[in-house]
Amino acid sequence: MVPDAAWFKRLGSPVLDSLISEALSGSPDLDSAEARLRQADARLRAAGAALLPSASAAASLTRVSGSSGGESARETDRALQFAASYEFDFWGAARAARTAAREQRRASAAEVDLLRLTMEASIAETYISILELRSQQDSARRQLELLTAGLAALEARNAAGIVTPVELSLYRSTLVGARMRAAALRQQEIEASAALALIVGRNAPVLLPTEPALGSLNVPLPAGATPMEVLVRRPDIAMTEANLAAADANVIAARAALLPRLTLDAVLARQNPGFQAALTTLSGTGTSLSVGATLVQTLFDGGRAKAQRAETLARREELIAAYRKAILAALVDVQRALSMEQEVGRQRLDADQGQAEARATERALAARSAAGLGDPLARIEAERALLMAQEENDHAQALRLKASIGLFKALGGGWTSEVSQ
Repeated sequence: MVPDAAWFKRLGSPVLDSLISEALSGSPDLDSAEARLRQADARLRAAGAALLPSASAAASLTRVSGSSGGESARETDRALQFAASYEFDFWGAARAARTAAREQRRASAAEVDLLRLTMEASIAETYISILELRSQQDSARRQLELLTAGLAALEARNAAGIVTPVELSLYRSTLVGARMRAAALRQQEIEASAALALIVGRNAPVLLPTEPALGSLNVPLPAGATPMEVLVRRPDIAMTEANLAAADANVIAARAALLPRLTLDAVLARQNPGFQAALTTLSGTGTSLSVGATLVQTLFDGGRAKAQRAETLARREELIAAYRKAILAALVDVQRALSMEQEVGRQRLDADQGQAEARATERALAARSAAGLGDPLARIEAERALLMAQEENDHAQALRLKASIGLFKALGGGWTSEVSQ
């Protein structure tokens, strides 16, 4: 099984797909992370170059003149020189540095994946919250209409002396509370739209189209994955693991810094005159070749190399602890996401049952009202109860969608049984 990079498309919302695409293409945070990845690529190339010999070429033209004892002389010296140097990697310092750079590059790539996944999940969850708020506002508007009609009926009964002023006052309080709730829901949608704009990268709140409704979204279920697959595929685990591998390589490089270094140097030159010296020349053009080997062992540096090695060892121990913590957190995340998905599934069943009961009651009262029987206020209250049951159902649907998103995130972006090519 492999991570599903387009897991959010399973929700079946082109609007959501467009928002995520917009966010990924214009996110400053993602741009910064990708720039760090390019820096890591460059460091890896530089570290690999340390394993190869270095070569240089130089050309010189020197005019020398002077006088002594009443005599003067001048000459023009010309030279073309090629030099090569190679440091033998006996202790594996250069190879360790290249390994560290490679692992740091892998950590940077995992950081990009983690940021993308976090942004995608945040946008999807905020999008679902906005759709739920819109559904609640529709219900709140309908309830206001019902309460207004019910208040008119109660006022007529109060005028006829059928109900008490206390009952009328309580109903008015209910209507005021419903108006306040409708206003609060509108404010919550404005805030959620502003939060979505911030994630997407817009400078104004995101105005979503009237469609789709919350119930039109799919509740995708990712394919199952073993704990080992989760540990291998989650980007945060991959990033921590790569940092630990880089620290291991840095320990090797720090140890090698305590040992002798052997460097081979060679210089080939072609020059005229054959031997250059101020006003003392050999005629013609000559060739010279010098080869030398240098063995260097630091005798005293104030303990700097040993301190650097101690620092890399301590850094490695720190990353080992961080790696263990990341593994435990990943397993807990998956378990929590699975438990939440099961729990909200049960809540959705209860919400479906409650809505069915409310709908049956409303239909029975509607039938009695059509036959000229029953209390109109009782039917209004039954319709309100049905609306509230529908709200509970929508809330359960939103929780199911968010639980599914949380599971996708915990699994490192969702899973597919297809084998990557």
